[in-house]
Amino acid sequence: MFFDNYFTSICLLEKLKLENIFACSTIRSNRKGIPPLSRDKTLDRSMFDFKTSRLGITVYKWKNNRIVHLASNFHNVEENNVLRTNMLEQKKKNIKYPSIICDYNKYMGGVDC
Repeated sequence: MFFDNYFTSICLLEKLKLENIFACSTIRSNRKGIPPLSRDKTLDRSMFDFKTSRLGITVYKWKNNRIVHLASNFHNVEENNVLRTNMLEQKKKNIKYPSIICDYNKYMGGVDC
């Protein structure tokens, strides 16, 4: 199940996992129960931080053009890479992102911040 940040909470993801329903979502940074992650200013583009609870809920903070928070009760912390061209410098660069981003974009049509 994939949904956006309006509906997401850590408690909901835990309850869904107990019912064997896998869920993935963006999550608002001020939701109750989100563990402390890296400060926004310490993350450069394509960097991410994550924490996994003892119940297997993983919360991610990823910086692309903006900071995006995601939560999942079934994703692990695999990384993917994509080659992007910097238009100003005309150089190609590998951008890292967690695999949850690829799945969320595939099933929701894009990350909404």
